[in-house]
Amino acid sequence: MGKPRAVLGSVLALVLVVGTGGTSWAGPGGRAGAIPAEAGVGALPDAQQTTAGVAGSRPVVNPRASAVEPAGKAWPAEKRVRELTGRRTANGRFFQLADGRVQAEISGGPANYRDGRGQYQPIDTQVRTAAGRPGFAAGNVTNAFTSLFGTSSARLVRFEQDGRHVELGLAGPARGVPPRVAGSTVTYPGLAGGADLVYEVSAGALKESIVLRAAPAGDASYSFTVRTGGLVAEQGSDGSIAFVRRSGGEPVFVIPAPFMYDDRDEENSPYGKAWSDKVTQRLEQHGATTTVTVTADRAWLTDPTRVYPVVLDPAIKIQPVPTDGQDVQIYSGATTTNYNGTYQLKVGTDASQTWRTLVKFPLTGVPTGTVLDAARLEMFYSQTHTAWGYDVAM
Repeated sequence: MGKPRAVLGSVLALVLVVGTGGTSWAGPGGRAGAIPAEAGVGALPDAQQTTAGVAGSRPVVNPRASAVEPAGKAWPAEKRVRELTGRRTANGRFFQLADGRVQAEISGGPANYRDGRGQYQPIDTQVRTAAGRPGFAAGNVTNAFTSLFGTSSARLVRFEQDGRHVELGLAGPARGVPPRVAGSTVTYPGLAGGADLVYEVSAGALKESIVLRAAPAGDASYSFTVRTGGLVAEQGSDGSIAFVRRSGGEPVFVIPAPFMYDDRDEENSPYGKAWSDKVTQRLEQHGATTTVTVTADRAWLTDPTRVYPVVLDPAIKIQPVPTDGQDVQIYSGATTTNYNGTYQLKVGTDASQTWRTLVKFPLTGVPTGTVLDAARLEMFYSQTHTAWGYDVAM
């Protein structure tokens, strides 16, 4: 028996190095050409906008490749001289190398946001003072979305993008609650029946954590009021909540089904800690008021093996768009199952079946036919997963 199969936690970035003196490509009739390093470039055709790979599988052979490949060229170590800011895209940054080549760094999610002048700037998730927004003391506006944090329990957080918003408050009588800010994290200590409400801003989501420091004396149930602008909340069959346009269509924002975990390490857990999905998330309408109630299983919380604190983990996420990277795991033992709801990307085998991971990146900003001198896929290793299978090269 070999080692347990491995889990790749998440795709981080694809790094490409392209032709000397700028971005090189094959011109009409096979002639070589070059685009100056600062020149603007357009999006590729859909069929060429992404690169795909299968983690743990054999390489794909191009049948049109010549039988005898030319000897490879040894390039010097990559040294970035400056960023080519005019080439930024929502997911990509480009850098001039010391030897004249250009390096493209393509992220799986948003890397840049458009400022007030329409220019791409690097995402900065730090929370600062919210100027000119009555009722909100802190916020982040240097992101693909805006996050605002209030001073009243009735208006705790507001999530905005493209003129639409979702606003959450704690149900019950309003009271003053100044936010405690540290970097990208905002905390309301003890606000939810003694539990902390913690919000963390990332490039693609606003994560809310309900942190229990000790086992609750009664039921662990937390109700939030929901106000929306230009959106309608819909309950999903899997426990998630989708916010869709009033005209319908695909979700704009999503609150995935919640889960919870404690502070005890657990090797085979998908989160590295002892965890449970015995958490419900219920959307209800009471007249003009919409509420979301999150309830954790009391038996799990009071189990003698629990190690506190326990974290309930809902989040508001931007629904991915075609310009984002895509990743998914597939399993030969359940070919009709959609594993899009987990961050995990598994590779390897179990007793009789196989896990594979597919990743796909948008190459907007890299012209069709570009000659790539080097490519590097950056992912992070999360953990081994289950005690079966064969060795997996990492």
